[in-house]
Amino acid sequence: MDIYSYVIKTSERFDESDLYFGHGTENSLDEAAYLVCGSLNISYDCDLQSLNYFLSSEDIELIEERIQRRIKEKIPAAYLVGKAMFAGFEFIVDERALIPRSPIAELILNGFSTLMTREPQRVLDLCAGNGCIGISIAKIYSESLVDLLDCDENCLKLAQANIAKHNLLDQVNVINSNLFEKVTEKYDLIVSNPPYVSSKEYESLPIEYFHEPKGGLVCRESGLSIPAKILQEAKDYLSEKGLLVLELGHSKSSLEKRFPLVPFLWVEFSHGGHGVLAITREQLTEYCNELN
Repeated sequence: MDIYSYVIKTSERFDESDLYFGHGTENSLDEAAYLVCGSLNISYDCDLQSLNYFLSSEDIELIEERIQRRIKEKIPAAYLVGKAMFAGFEFIVDERALIPRSPIAELILNGFSTLMTREPQRVLDLCAGNGCIGISIAKIYSESLVDLLDCDENCLKLAQANIAKHNLLDQVNVINSNLFEKVTEKYDLIVSNPPYVSSKEYESLPIEYFHEPKGGLVCRESGLSIPAKILQEAKDYLSEKGLLVLELGHSKSSLEKRFPLVPFLWVEFSHGGHGVLAITREQLTEYCNELN
């Protein structure tokens, strides 16, 4: 069978199953193409109709096993193929860290648009997971020095594998720390996609999310414990003109209720996504009392 027909048939099988698409794809066709192409190491950008690739029996055996696991166990396709795209770059993924899907990718590709007037020299990816945010920034800003920080040693081992994959050993470093505890530098840019899901929200998520590490998703105080701490402490680790970019997803409204006097700037995205704020060191300093 040719690859295009196989992807279409796989998509139809996914449609007939109770699956959720939210880990890098938004529909059954994209998910099918992701799983099939990822399994065969074929670029996701290929025009499958004109590719003229016919699957061997070995191809089908490999992919069928993964399709069955996707349908029966609800394992996200990224974990089944062991890789995911973020900001146009490919990353190694496994169940040690969340699957890359942050809308911050759009900000990175846009050079942080109007948020920064100059390229950052030092960057901190806080709660880095597999390192996709910080590594993507390092790829875009080749003169920057980037630290990937996480409290989970297993995440950092995965991040180190991605640093090596992208040949960034001289540009990107890892820090094992509980937020800012072991940080000694000041940064022009701190970007963070921390845990921000409340326990109540977590319990209602589709099964696919339960394959991801719970600690990367769930946060105390209705999802605000870690984001609030970052907002309270980040000013001490930002350079004079430094910027904090912080993702909160659906916890955006909870944060606004908790800190009603702080004028957060919420980033608007062209390709989907919400709940990402930007705030300068100057603003964090000015509103430090309101953030406590």
